[in-house]
Amino acid sequence: MRARFNSEGQPDLRLKTLANAFASRPDGLLVVGGDAQALLPGLQPFAGRKLPIVGGHVVPRTGPA
Repeated sequence: MRARFNSEGQPDLRLKTLANAFASRPDGLLVVGGDAQALLPGLQPFAGRKLPIVGGHVVPRTGPA
């Protein structure tokens, strides 16, 4: 089953969105956009369950990393 959780680009909703995604008991996570460092508290539960996490454009600011 695929589920989509979207914070609508709102930084203050990203951790809540990750918590909702984790509560759905997924097989993995795809993160597009956002700051991985800021998302770390929301990503740690996924890592704790050894779920695969794939990220794209997950850097603290736009432009080349």
